[in-house]
Amino acid sequence: MIFLTVVSLIVSFIFQGLISNYLGYTFGDISIFFTIYVLINLLVLKPFYDDDNKYILLIVIVGILTDVIYSNLLLSNICIFLVVAYFARIFYSYFPYNMLMVNICNLICISIYHCLSFLVLYMVRYDQCSFMVLIRVLYSSVIMTVVYSSFLYFVFNFFRDKFELKEIK
Repeated sequence: MIFLTVVSLIVSFIFQGLISNYLGYTFGDISIFFTIYVLINLLVLKPFYDDDNKYILLIVIVGILTDVIYSNLLLSNICIFLVVAYFARIFYSYFPYNMLMVNICNLICISIYHCLSFLVLYMVRYDQCSFMVLIRVLYSSVIMTVVYSSFLYFVFNFFRDKFELKEIK
């Protein structure tokens, strides 16, 4: 399962980079492909981790990489990823791990991520970030969040069942 985790995260980083380079992530030009693919990957992986410490370590590493590669606000994505992962942990403790619940959890978590990012950008007085932009980002990210969450759900479950992979303890 560790190999699948690493490969899927690398693919998500590459996919997010390609999408952001070709479609742009500017606030004036928001596409339906606008979502946080790496975070979706982490959220779909959550139920495969029995040990919360290893999952938190993975979130911190991915948060650092996301901060270094995609943003100039060091530590912001780490903190936001940890808050979102905490919500996912609570969500998955009450609801079963199936495709519907994965999509609902990811939609809520991506919304939390964007709202917290909006607050961080507002606090540093980033002038292009308005409430209407936040609303556009939220509704623009719905389609790809559902598509990518469903795809990863099927891929992870296929490999887990086919190769009898165990949860990461």
